Amino acid sequence: MTHGCPDLRRTFTPDRRAFLKAGLLGTMGLSLPQLLAREAKSGTKSVGGREPSVIILWMRGGPAQHETWDPKPDAP
Repeated sequence: MTHGCPDLRRTFTPDRRAFLKAGLLGTMGLSLPQLLAREAKSGTKSVGGREPSVIILWMRGGPAQHETWDPKPDAP
């Protein structure tokens, strides 16, 4: 029990967001060296000596997501 500083309890009381941030940073800090070591060991290989080309078309409009993922041809 601390009598000297009444604001001590308020200063060091973490909220839920601070607790989750600290947990995430701790987990990332522990797993990052292993991830980097795996990447260095694996040595990425490209197909045919070239990187694959990708074209991304970002278009506005079109059908809604629920209409494209589960189409029902016999629905009214």
